[in-house]
Amino acid sequence: PDFNSYEQVKKRKAAFIDYLTPIIEYQNGKILHDRSRLEQISGNILNGETLPEGDKKWLEQLADKYDVEWNDENLASAAIELARRVDIIPPSLALVQAAKESSWGRSRYAIEVNNLFGQWCYDEGCGVIPAERPLDATHEVKRFRSVADATRSYIHNLNTHPRYATLRRIRQNLRMHHRPLNGSSLADGLLYYSERRQAYIEEVKEMIIQLRLFQQQRTRTG
Repeated sequence: PDFNSYEQVKKRKAAFIDYLTPIIEYQNGKILHDRSRLEQISGNILNGETLPEGDKKWLEQLADKYDVEWNDENLASAAIELARRVDIIPPSLALVQAAKESSWGRSRYAIEVNNLFGQWCYDEGCGVIPAERPLDATHEVKRFRSVADATRSYIHNLNTHPRYATLRRIRQNLRMHHRPLNGSSLADGLLYYSERRQAYIEEVKEMIIQLRLFQQQRTRTG
């Protein structure tokens, strides 16, 4: 959608949320499908059962996808680490980061290369060179075929990159205590998402509060 075409800010925000939310939920749904099978297999491992070859192969492929070290002799270790990684990103957090990084879908990178989340790449020609890039830098703003691809890549990045291990520990702790996964809690694991560090986290948290209020207002007014 051409989000620049909306003159009213509220209508632009509503259109952005309505467009991106189903994409986020679809990607999260695929992850939950894998997580369900992972939990079943992990239970079998912890019970000392011998895994069918098909389950073992699937687990190995999942470990490869999520950058988890694989050891045929220690399946439990891989299963434990996968439990931290194969999980959703709350829609509130994904929406707010997309809104912040793309100026509610209006940025040059959102329009030209479907990049709503400010993701970088380092191979020449993999994206577009940012105008403000330092002379000694080599990064580009990554090009995606679709917003769905960008969303999937964003979630996978948070689920696998070493810099977001804190986010994954926060999420695991919420799971262990049977508490809902919320964007504000996981935002504390985003220290390295921006060079602005803690200030970025606080801005994301504030935007999540504003998003919640905006959604409540939309519900009340229909």
